[in-house]
Amino acid sequence: MIARDFAFIYARNQVNNGLLGICMDDDRFYELAVEDAMVSIDVEHRTISCNNETFPFTLDPIEQQLLAGGGLVKVYEQFGAGLFQRLQNLSAQ
Repeated sequence: MIARDFAFIYARNQVNNGLLGICMDDDRFYELAVEDAMVSIDVEHRTISCNNETFPFTLDPIEQQLLAGGGLVKVYEQFGAGLFQRLQNLSAQ
């Protein structure tokens, strides 16, 4: 989901459930992203493309790891109680 802003608890729950939420405050993006417009997201390079224009976005390293792992529950099942330390270590690499 792409929006100008998310409520804190909603933003936390998105990533905890393995869902990508991008905050985009660029008015130009919303001018281009009208109904039926093709929007593509490149998570690796942190960009959104729409109508041949590219817009950067940020993604916290821990959020990226939670998303890659399928959300908090799946990452917890994999790493157990030390998951946040493990995520911090992975994001530092």
